Amino acid sequence: MRKVAYIFALIGCIITAFALIPLIWTIPMVRMYKRAITDHESHMILGILSLFFLNFIAGILLMCSGHNK
Repeated sequence: MRKVAYIFALIGCIITAFALIPLIWTIPMVRMYKRAITDHESHMILGILSLFFLNFIAGILLMCSGHNK
């Protein structure tokens, strides 16, 4: 489920690419999503911030994934 969240976060980053200012926080968030695929920690704060700044679906998927892996 985290890989699907990463894909949605990447899509959200590409959509905001028309403006340079949002890329300042979307690119690091997408990199954190990439790291979240392999680790077994909770990423609740990243999910909440993703709801506001990146992509609603990616934030929900990351918050729901929890410690399942």
